[in-house]
Parts: sequence; C-alpha cells; structure tokens
Amino acid sequence: MSPTVRIDDKDIRVAYFIGIGGIGMSALARFFADAGVRVLGYDKTKTALTETLRKEGMDIVYSDNPQHMTEEIDVVVYTPAVPRELQLFKRAQSMGKPIYKRAEVLGKVTRHLKVVAIGGTHGKTTCSALTTYVLRECGIKVGAFVGGIIPQYQTNYLRGESEWVIVEADEYDRSFLHLHPWYCVINSLDPDHLDIYGTREAMLESYREFMQKTQRGGTVWITEEVAQQIGDQRIELLQRQQIKVIVYGSIDRPFGYRKVRFEKEGVQFEWIDGKGKCMDVHLQMPGEHNVRNAVLALNIAQSLGVDAKAAVRALEGFRGIWRRFEIVYRDSARAWIDDYAHHPTELRETIRAARSMFPDWPLIAVFQPHLYTRTRDFAEEFARALSNVDVLWLVDIYPAREEPIPGVDTSIIAAHIKNIPVYRVSLEELVDQLELPPRPYVLLILGAGDIYTVIPKLKEKLITDV
Repeated sequence: MSPTVRIDDKDIRVAYFIGIGGIGMSALARFFADAGVRVLGYDKTKTALTETLRKEGMDIVYSDNPQHMTEEIDVVVYTPAVPRELQLFKRAQSMGKPIYKRAEVLGKVTRHLKVVAIGGTHGKTTCSALTTYVLRECGIKVGAFVGGIIPQYQTNYLRGESEWVIVEADEYDRSFLHLHPWYCVINSLDPDHLDIYGTREAMLESYREFMQKTQRGGTVWITEEVAQQIGDQRIELLQRQQIKVIVYGSIDRPFGYRKVRFEKEGVQFEWIDGKGKCMDVHLQMPGEHNVRNAVLALNIAQSLGVDAKAAVRALEGFRGIWRRFEIVYRDSARAWIDDYAHHPTELRETIRAARSMFPDWPLIAVFQPHLYTRTRDFAEEFARALSNVDVLWLVDIYPAREEPIPGVDTSIIAAHIKNIPVYRVSLEELVDQLELPPRPYVLLILGAGDIYTVIPKLKEKLITDV
C-alpha cells in the first residue's frame, strides 16, 4: 500500500511517535499505519497496548535512544504528556524534521471530513464509542479516533468509508482547538486540568472557542447544564453564524429521556427522539450518566438519517468499553469493576452505578489519584465522592507528566474521610495487603494511571476457587 497521508503538502512515508503508548497517540499511529506509512515510536513503559501495536507492525522502543530516529523519518508526532527534555526531541530538532503535537496532526488529517467532535469533562470516550458503534452497525461506516478500546472492534481507531469521522475532542492543553467540527458536542463542564487553564472561567472560555470552531451550517450539541454555563450570549452568536444549537439529554423533552429503571444487567429507559416520540431502550452499561451518553449517540444517529428503531437495536448490542465500568470478574456473589474514573464527578457516578447494580453488596474501592495538581485541587471533592463506599484503599498518586509537589500525597484525601476505613498503600504493596470481605462484595478499581495493571496479580492471589 502506498502512503496516502499528506501533512502540509508533504507525503508522509515514515512517521515517528514520541509517547506512542498513549490512547490518543496510538489511535493516530494506527491511522498512519493503516494508510501504509511506516510507524516508529517510543514510550517509557511497555504495556499491553504497545505490545499490540508492535504485533501490528510498528517499531517501538522503551528507552530514550536518539539513534532510533533515523534520517528517513518524514514527521515527528508527540504528546504534551511527555517531557521535551528527551534525547529523541533533540535528535528531531537537530535533523530539522517537522515536529507536531498529536492534536495538530489529528486536526490536519480530519480537515477534509465531517467531524463529530465529542468533548466535555466526562464521558467523551463512552459517547465517542457509542456513537461510532451505533452508526457503523446501522450502515454508516464512520471513521473513528476514540480514547479507549471498543471491545467489539478491539481497537481505538477505525478506518472510515464515509464522509463522517468521530473524534474524541481532548480539552487538555487546548488540544480540541485544532479540530473543525461539523457536529460539536459538549456533554459536561466540571472544572479540570486547572494546571493548564488556571481558573474555571479560563476553561469555559476555551470551550466557547471550541464551539466557535464549528463550521457554518453545522450543529452544536450541548446539555442543558452546559448551555447555562456557556451563556445565552454565546449561543445566540453561534445561531447568527448559521450554526444550529441543540440542547439534548433533558428529562421529558425531545432529544432526552425519561423513566429510568436500574437493573442487575444495566439500565432501562425511554428515549424521547427528535420528533418527540418515545422508545424503550435497554443499555448494558449501568448508571444515569450512561443513559445521557446513550441518548447522545441515538440523537446523532437519527440526525444522520438512521431509523430510530434500528439505532436502538444497535445501541442495545453495545457491551461497553475498556476501563469504563468494565466488569473484569463476576460470579454469583462478587464483582470486580475496573473504571478510568479520575475526577470527583466521575467517581461519584461510578460508585452510584455500582450501588444501583448491587444495592445489597458492600463496595470496596481501590483508587489511584492521577496527577499531583488534580489531587491538590480536588482533595475535598475526592473525599466526598469516595466516602460513599464501605472500605477505601488509596494507592500512591500516579504522576504522569508531573513532578511531585511537596505535601501533596494521598493523605490530603484521607484526612477528609471520617466515616469509613481508609488504607494507604503503594501500588507494589497493594497485591500483598489488599483484604476483601466474605462474599458478597463489589471491588471497584479506579483511576486513570496504571492501577489496572495489578488486576491479573490480584486475581491470581484473591480468586483461588476458580
């Protein structure tokens, strides 16, 4: 296959990805490889994902070896999550190679398509995966760049066979401002990434700018809560620019839902479509937050001409997404649930969903905070959310791109929790120290870092009767 990727009028035959193991970076790397480009990359840590990329033909190293970046490379793509002090960066600069952020490249390679850009503090990955799945199952073969592995497809990137592409719009480092959406979606606006934005208002203004990136004739999809935060003045400006604004996900209104009923195997609800008609829906993922995510997917599908009944049938076959309330083990009297939740609101919704599915079973949570700044900024909010479990294990903070901050560790969360037992451990200590009660129980494994990597070891030690 000859390369079909062009960036700034240059044919790309060999591309280098610094931080290739990131979920967004890996999707973009898969796009390049799928187009016939030779892909090389570096990541600090070997993971199941990087090993999968290697099996797909990508040349990946785990040491900062500048010799791995050869003269034949046409472009270097990096994630802001990796330090610029790497020798690989210096090598690329000395060779005069074009160097782009991941978000820049994503914006360039999707510029000619009709982009459904799905943003917001929470639910981006689930909404992107649901929308992709429903559309593809209903015959619209959209492309997709998703921030998680879709189990049915076993990938986070899908080649498109239509003019539409689903893109998870990342607000970190204002990445989403490189996109030019036809559909711009914002599903929540809780404060986050304050290390980047500084203040909540600065974050909101960045989202307003994201909305302004919507193409004339396109549509902005926002929840009622987001509409209030964005403000009538900005919404009216969009409408004057011939950009349609739809408020979705309200209770008892078109594009919304009603009559939510929680069950052991998910949730039942009525979807009120864009024509005001109601349809019964069964969703295999629990929680009212996932009802709102599902409603968005159904609304977008209907707006693209998909029959409402067909969209519902497709949605009901969706089995979830990697690390989004993923049940990694279950028997008659215990369930282990792995979830990416790393913001207080996400933790609250995940815990609430677990309670709705298993109302009579005690909840034991293992939480690994992600980033020193986020832990510092939201310590009390984390404590309030986590106080709703029965036993809490706090694993040391996952630093990601950050250096330690003096005085910031899991003790500042634990100090605000008075009503339940709290244990603080390192990731290495967790396998030996974690104790579980007699069955029945639910184990919640929570966090956006590498907490999920201990699940196989925990299973080996703690599930001995299977």
